[in-house]
Amino acid sequence: MNQLFFKCTTGEYNYGLNDVKTEMKMKAFYLPNFEDLFYKGDVEIKNISTINEIENMDARELSKVFLIGNPMYLEVLFANTYNAEPEVEKHLKELLSIRNEIAKMNLPGFLSHCLGIASTNMKLAARVSEFWDTDSSKKPGIKLAKAYRLLDLFKRYYKTEFSDFGKALFYNEDERQLLIDIKNEVIPYDEVLYMIQKEERTVSLFKTHLEQSHDIEYMFTVIEKIENILKSATRVSLLKNLEEM
Repeated sequence: MNQLFFKCTTGEYNYGLNDVKTEMKMKAFYLPNFEDLFYKGDVEIKNISTINEIENMDARELSKVFLIGNPMYLEVLFANTYNAEPEVEKHLKELLSIRNEIAKMNLPGFLSHCLGIASTNMKLAARVSEFWDTDSSKKPGIKLAKAYRLLDLFKRYYKTEFSDFGKALFYNEDERQLLIDIKNEVIPYDEVLYMIQKEERTVSLFKTHLEQSHDIEYMFTVIEKIENILKSATRVSLLKNLEEM
């Protein structure tokens, strides 16, 4: 059995955009055991019991997904709720202590992902709109809200001078209504699409500047910190695993 590194909430609960219909979603990250390392394999996720709405992942992948600046994984560093095993809880705290360093270490990659995810969701929304489905989970508003939120996330993060990802991620009661209205299709589809395309053009203007000012040395310094934390947590997990064999 693999040791849980940590489990956390994801999605709308982390953004302050949840409502009575929102289902709790989580990500869980597991550390490798002796057999995983002996056979040079990945964590055997299939051997870990799961329930719906929990995405399980090899904890060693964290350095990779953080490195590329994927906002869907950066958010796990700013989650609403965490659950960690006592043996590795201090390692989670160490990881969270450098979360703002991690969030800003690859801003060109972060921008690229925000634009890419927004574009994908606009295409999905167009497809759903064309082939209308009565299933509420497949209505275009959900995809459009995600597209708008990712572009808005970049702008909100920029306003903090890339110093407070958590503040950019979370919408308070006064800020959240627009996204709720987009999700629930209160605003007409064409109007929302125009809003998103306008945001997309604005956000794209930052691309050249971020690429030119990107500090690769800083990025790899932060990656080294992440990997040292993961190595230390894996060492603790392996010792426990060997004692139980």
